[in-house]
Amino acid sequence: MVWLAFCLIAAVFVATALVVWRRWIVPWKDLEELSQAIVEKRAPRKFLISANPRSRRIGLAFEILSDRQRQFEEGVREGEISAQAVFGAMLDGLVVVDDRRRVRMMNREFRRLFGVEEAEPGAPLLEMIRHASIDRL
Repeated sequence: MVWLAFCLIAAVFVATALVVWRRWIVPWKDLEELSQAIVEKRAPRKFLISANPRSRRIGLAFEILSDRQRQFEEGVREGEISAQAVFGAMLDGLVVVDDRRRVRMMNREFRRLFGVEEAEPGAPLLEMIRHASIDRL
């Protein structure tokens, strides 16, 4: 009779452990995989995590976040293409620098005027053009 009680308790313990595992542990692994896929900018295996209501809501929030990130990146890309098209069409030389005088963008005419062959983004303007008067402007 003791063995039967022991087996019954062990079975209840194992069943409880399985339920806890499936409802509370597995979703964290799925969420980790989901977030890693979003960070690496690849399509996640799935967004719907069905173990418990909270993990389901988090998975759906990640889906919305991923969609917004993709839309934002597409908008930035389109803006960069538009800016480069405008800069490329300009007849005057144009360079865009940040507050530390590092080159962010330059057009073809600017490169031609100052003999810049390779325009490495982030390089200091003075190193590229070797004209201190232009750098001071």
